[in-house]
Amino acid sequence: MRPTLILLALPWVASALAAGSRVPPNATDARAIMQAVDDRDPGDRMLSDAQMVITDSGGRVRTLSFKTAFLENRTSGKRVNRKRLSQFTGPADVRSTGLLTIDYEDPATDDPQWVYLPRMRKSKRIAGADKANSWMGSDFTYSDLARQDPKDYDFALLKEAVNVGGEVCWLIEGKPRTARAKDDTGYLKIEYWISKEKLLPVQAKAFVKKGQKIKLFKFEDIRLVDGIWVPQKYAARTLSGSKVESTTVVTMQNVKIKAAKVGDADFTVAHLEQGL
Repeated sequence: MRPTLILLALPWVASALAAGSRVPPNATDARAIMQAVDDRDPGDRMLSDAQMVITDSGGRVRTLSFKTAFLENRTSGKRVNRKRLSQFTGPADVRSTGLLTIDYEDPATDDPQWVYLPRMRKSKRIAGADKANSWMGSDFTYSDLARQDPKDYDFALLKEAVNVGGEVCWLIEGKPRTARAKDDTGYLKIEYWISKEKLLPVQAKAFVKKGQKIKLFKFEDIRLVDGIWVPQKYAARTLSGSKVESTTVVTMQNVKIKAAKVGDADFTVAHLEQGL
């Protein structure tokens, strides 16, 4: 959901605990905790539907719907890549608009993203400089939908135990240590509240470099689906000082893990450009 560190719990990259990756609740090594979160098992295949509601500062509301497919490929038990395809099903003016992301485990390999705009009738590969831009006018960026390697971050444990909605969490700060991580995300630093039980974020706070803004993320209604912890609702809010610039709320529906019909042929640029 290899998802970016801020959105490790995004439902289109469902999160779970990988066997052997658990860290004890009294752990104090921030890097070990975040690596364990990154190593979790997201399930090999997933399908889901979602509704996204975007509200701007003037109270205007836009509602969109999309579907997502996810696939993880492994060789000799080791993760090779993760692929995600999200396609909008409505309203009519955005139907078939899609985003294809391929995250490679090899840190030396670039993780490509392509966006397809049906009115242009072609796809476009997203350059690194554009990954910090908004996805579909929401409070999520393209980089929020692609993994950032934990090795590109410095982590510090701010608090050993914080209660968030009944979840006992570690509070961990992450700062990008490479120019690429800084440019791709547009974040100066991120604070994560990581559930000790579920080993995934329940909320996060990102400090945006451009405009000195703050983005707040919340992941709610976390349920077990086929043994995988999946948030059914998540939200992002962008603040400029005390002013709320916009809010995005995504509600998941029909989440299926281990969806047999998901295969590599579903995650190509040609398939992206076929639309719905």
